[in-house]
Amino acid sequence: MVEHRSPKPRAAGSIPAAPATCESFKINLIIRLERVKMAKTSPGQFFRQVKQEISKVVWPTRQEAGMSTLMVVIMTAMASVFFFLVDQIFGWGIMKILEVGN
Repeated sequence: MVEHRSPKPRAAGSIPAAPATCESFKINLIIRLERVKMAKTSPGQFFRQVKQEISKVVWPTRQEAGMSTLMVVIMTAMASVFFFLVDQIFGWGIMKILEVGN
């Protein structure tokens, strides 16, 4: 029988002789959280940043928005007709199969 060992024998959880423990998991989590300290912002500063980001957005013109809406309506109508036809074909096919069984 061949014995399989981890390339890092001192790593907790890598071999059955040193299984991962809840305590080692907690320690690793605390270490990771300490590395990623988020900067805290006040609500006023947050809303100022939101306003600044919204001012960078390039909004569509009325004509572009109307054209996009029209395209969505047309594509939705085409998809609904397609799926209606596919449903009718499958329904017809299943009825023919069930008629053969009787």
